[in-house]
Amino acid sequence: MYSPVAVLQPSFSPTLKLGLLLSIKEILELVHAVKKIATLAINTIFVIFLIIFLNINREIIAKSISLHIKFNNKIIKNLCYYKVLKYKENKMNKIVSIGLMAIMCIQFNYGDDSAKSKVFPLSKSKFAVLDNDGKETVVDLSGEDYIVASLREKGADGAAYAIDSDGVIWWAAVISSGAKGHETPSGIFDIFRKERFYMSKAFPDPSGVNNMDFSLWFTQQGHAIHMGNDDGMSHGCIHVGKKGAKSMFNWAKKNHTKVVITREHFMPFAYYDLRKAGYKETDKTPTHIKNAIKAFPPVKPKTYK
Repeated sequence: MYSPVAVLQPSFSPTLKLGLLLSIKEILELVHAVKKIATLAINTIFVIFLIIFLNINREIIAKSISLHIKFNNKIIKNLCYYKVLKYKENKMNKIVSIGLMAIMCIQFNYGDDSAKSKVFPLSKSKFAVLDNDGKETVVDLSGEDYIVASLREKGADGAAYAIDSDGVIWWAAVISSGAKGHETPSGIFDIFRKERFYMSKAFPDPSGVNNMDFSLWFTQQGHAIHMGNDDGMSHGCIHVGKKGAKSMFNWAKKNHTKVVITREHFMPFAYYDLRKAGYKETDKTPTHIKNAIKAFPPVKPKTYK
């Protein structure tokens, strides 16, 4: 096992801790709903602006709304493109339209679903998964082999954990994940491809040295867990140090092992397994790991002695 974790004194019971997490999840869902309402309001204001001041054909707006049914960013984006490409009466309107399109693109990127939290750990094996409409599904991975990656972002651990079918966390390591603009998507995925030696086609290393060895792919867009700089943010992949990447690669099975990507803390559920393995905090423990341990009191299993 390879882990940077520490020993701390528990201060909450499992029941109280689970209640705390559920409350946080509900608060996050509420915040997500408020954001959606705010986005709708902003979009509505921009559509009114486009209609009144830029004289965009009302039939086009009505048709766009009827095609999309839901009033979302795609409508605004389409209208902006239409204004730039089709409306040619004067240069000022073109300039204003281009400016509006840029604003909408910024808003669209800011609200990218890949950067939103969709997976909320409820226990070591149970996860609440929210779809784009806010519908919740609870997924129980008990009896399965899976990897949990709590991303290197504020509010998460910056660590990955491997859990076997017996429910034991046998491995943990520091990770890095997608930088701003290249956020690692959140969700529950299957590992569908493995490559011991690999060079990124999208971002090849100028030196010609493989930069994605021990790759475990979990999205068709090219996201993978692989060996890399675990202290440098990525283009969306999960970077793990050499020792950890090799261990996980040898253990994980294609079309069998699942990958859970979350923007929430998982450390409270992993803490006692890692402590039982004998790992303690040292001077070399990264600051973000220490912060993850302090963020929430650990959940002590009923069977822990």
